[in-house]
Amino acid sequence: MLSRLLFDGGYVSFRDSVPTYHYYIRDYLGNNRVVADAHGNVEDVNHYNPYGALMGDSRNTGRQPYKYIGKELDRTHGLDWYAHGARHYAP
Repeated sequence: MLSRLLFDGGYVSFRDSVPTYHYYIRDYLGNNRVVADAHGNVEDVNHYNPYGALMGDSRNTGRQPYKYIGKELDRTHGLDWYAHGARHYAP
């Protein structure tokens, strides 16, 4: 069953086949800083150090995996790597 569908600028999540739209608010580097729902409610706030690690003021960071420069944060086995296609990056 489809649970999430990505589109440029956000994603759609499905719960009981009902779509919910979520939008990324990015900074000038392409980092996903805020995720807001269709009504403008803030769902996720991300603050990064210069190397991409999430900093203490971040909230609800587990809702969606696309973070630093729009790359997927892979938290498998607690490694917290960003997936960059052929390689992974550990901030």
